[in-house]
Amino acid sequence: MPLLPDTVDIWIAHIDDAAVLGVPNTSLDGILAPEERERRSRLRFGSDRKLFTMAHALLRMALARYAPVLPSAWTFTRGAYGKPALRADQMQMHRLYFSLSHAGTAVTCAVCHAADVGVDIEPLDNAVDPCELAASVLSPAEQASLSALENGARRQRFLALWTLKEAYVKARGLGLSFPLQDCSFSLDPPQIAFAGHVVDDPDDWQFDSQLVDNGHIIAAAAHLGSARPLRFRYRYSRDCQS
Repeated sequence: MPLLPDTVDIWIAHIDDAAVLGVPNTSLDGILAPEERERRSRLRFGSDRKLFTMAHALLRMALARYAPVLPSAWTFTRGAYGKPALRADQMQMHRLYFSLSHAGTAVTCAVCHAADVGVDIEPLDNAVDPCELAASVLSPAEQASLSALENGARRQRFLALWTLKEAYVKARGLGLSFPLQDCSFSLDPPQIAFAGHVVDDPDDWQFDSQLVDNGHIIAAAAHLGSARPLRFRYRYSRDCQS
């Protein structure tokens, strides 16, 4: 299925999947670049190395679905704060924006033709304590929205807000330089507001937040600019062939 101009495709794979987009896990290593394999070698735990391999293979194979480029042939650059992007010549030819995230036991990537995108994923059983992190991550309005909730609902709302913020920061390519308290989200549907000193327009952004069937929450952000509204399409790696 092609990537339509008004669509953000969000691909999802689970660490227990036997294959990524139809390619057996035992064959994924050959898709990665030497630099990716070197970064993976620094990870201490085997589960982290496996998740890293699946995430970067998923991204490469997802991109290859939308352009006549072998998964192993994609080349990337990084922005000032580490945001990855296609190398200039490939970007000029194929116009593919993307974002990548992995956490818990799942990996995800977002791909779009029309806009800068960001994606973030977190497991619902994340051990983080919302009460401990709220002051350093959430705006005062978001903190107030948590205070009236019971523990389970509080955790889920905190993760929804946190992943939306991370997706926004990834789409902008700001890394750790942007204080997460300087943006604030309402939910259902997710909409952003900014502190007065932030130079950005809420109307330039579109967001989505979903619970997925492997016990994770995913948030996606798209910087619309002059693009028309987008739709977010969730696709599971296990349901697709190579």
